[in-house]
Amino acid sequence: MKRNHIFWALTGLLLAPAFAIAQALTLSPEHPTPGADLTIQYNAVGTALEGIEFLTTAYLFEGDTPRAVEVLMAGRDGKYTGKIKTSENTRAVFVVLQNPNGDETDNNDGKGYKTLLYRDGKPVPGARLAKGNAYGVYARNMGLEADYAHALKAYRKEFEAYPASLNDPQVKGRFAWFATKTGDEAALARLNDWIAELEGKTDKSEEAWSLLANLYRYTKNRDKYQATQTAYQTAFPDGKWKMNQLRSQFYNSNDLNEQIEIAQTFKEKYGDVEGADNYLNGFKETLAAQYAKQKDTENFEKTLNQITSPTAKAGIFNNLAWDMAGGGLEGEATDLETAEKYARQALQLLEEAKNNADLRDPMLTPTQWRQNLQNMWGMYADTYALILYKLNRFDEALTYQTKACESAHWEGGELVERYAIYHEKAKGGTETEAVLRDLIARGQATLKMKDQYKRLFLANNTLESAFDKHLAALEATALQKMKAELEKELTDQPAPDFELVNLEGKTYRLSDLKGKIVILDFWATWCGPCKASFPAMQTAVNTYKDRDDVLFLFVNTWERSNDKQKNAADFIAGKNYPFNVLLDTEDKVVASYGVEGIPTKFVIDQKGKIRFKSIGFNGDDELIKEISLLIDILDGDQKGATSP
Repeated sequence: MKRNHIFWALTGLLLAPAFAIAQALTLSPEHPTPGADLTIQYNAVGTALEGIEFLTTAYLFEGDTPRAVEVLMAGRDGKYTGKIKTSENTRAVFVVLQNPNGDETDNNDGKGYKTLLYRDGKPVPGARLAKGNAYGVYARNMGLEADYAHALKAYRKEFEAYPASLNDPQVKGRFAWFATKTGDEAALARLNDWIAELEGKTDKSEEAWSLLANLYRYTKNRDKYQATQTAYQTAFPDGKWKMNQLRSQFYNSNDLNEQIEIAQTFKEKYGDVEGADNYLNGFKETLAAQYAKQKDTENFEKTLNQITSPTAKAGIFNNLAWDMAGGGLEGEATDLETAEKYARQALQLLEEAKNNADLRDPMLTPTQWRQNLQNMWGMYADTYALILYKLNRFDEALTYQTKACESAHWEGGELVERYAIYHEKAKGGTETEAVLRDLIARGQATLKMKDQYKRLFLANNTLESAFDKHLAALEATALQKMKAELEKELTDQPAPDFELVNLEGKTYRLSDLKGKIVILDFWATWCGPCKASFPAMQTAVNTYKDRDDVLFLFVNTWERSNDKQKNAADFIAGKNYPFNVLLDTEDKVVASYGVEGIPTKFVIDQKGKIRFKSIGFNGDDELIKEISLLIDILDGDQKGATSP
């Protein structure tokens, strides 16, 4: 029997890690086939996304580049489900989750949540290549961590299962890149085998020459690399290498006429080659900007009209506008009127782009695409605000700069610096002083902004008013501390029901007061601390007198007079207190609440629960703050309970 106990103990230890490392997200079925629907089950409890809004993105590998898809998730209590529709071309699926701002992510420790696609129980051709590409090529785009060793392993498995995959030069080139990044000796040796194989071919294709040159580069054989490059260029004098050479010559040239000539040569020779459009569009963008700087309006507009991408056009307009405005606050503007026109057009083009789904990068979901455009809009709004400021249109400048800062989440020193400067011009020093104080408190102010705050503070304050502001700030901090302490003391106990009559003969039942915050104050006319607390309680009553959902009830109890009602009434009338006094003449209610000394106050929430109990009296200021903070806390609880 002893052996059995040992066996089971060991088994438990071996099984425990399996439960500890269970993934928060699962994809089913376990071996999906292309075209099948995938079901996501996600448990956010214990993850960085617990209790917050998040977006789910699936990356479907159907060609070389993954396609991003938004996944609609439904659920509650931290558990969610969703569906992913695959196609016959899908080879692998990766899933990443993050909040809308992107600062909280669940990407399974950088690996992503993934599944390959299968047929007959085996990964389909290209599935493992897709996995390798996710880790070695597209990791950053997908929000993963690059893992070249993992990519190398996936490629090796693909080669073993489907040797035909080795016929693709791009596949071999990527394997070589992964081998170089990892320093894997076996993989590097394989590169030498491929080099020998390619060297033995007498009639090499352009792709073979390019691969051979890169293999020599990856194996750090510089002489062989240069010799192979020369041989490649001799064999294919107008090959793709020439495209890259012309591109480099174009961007390295500072002569507009030479750039025009290079762009024309490129178009004539390679205009029909796959991927040439990207090169040509880049040339047009550069040429358009050059024409604008030389004030060649005719060629600028002609070239600009050839650019089909509104985001590219917006970028050209924004860059030109920024330069014309002096490149910042201290720079000298050259043409503010034209700059204003260009900056406005840039913002309009981005607005148009938001509604054009055809422009979206397939590696971005619609939400990510719109967010990228919004971030770009914020940067361009910064340009527009600068121009408006220099045109003395201060209110408009502040409006756009505010939007720019909001888009950047109030990060970026110079961006927020400009906001503070525009704010002072538009709103004056007094308001700006308060704004700067808040920015400094949030840690979002630069040294220049602190200097600006110092200047405004000294200009706006006498020594006495400075003290008053300092005191108010200290009291605000103290209030926050007091609130935090009160929240720790909150209870959640059912309040005993009661039925009492007030001095006017009206009956009150606690059970009839659901939905209200009730403050019960047990007191007696002979109780010195009770009476000492009443001026503060009067202030509290007056503060909330216009709120129907806050009710103060002063329960007169433990009276020592024969005529308890008259005794209480005479006292209240003599002091002219506007209190709603209930009569606990038999001392039953005070007993049901377990009161051991007076004054004792109970704060009862909207659900009839005792949330706080206070015994004694520590001073007017303390009492008023305590009651106000408790009501604020219960208000917040109520809003949280009723919000959708």
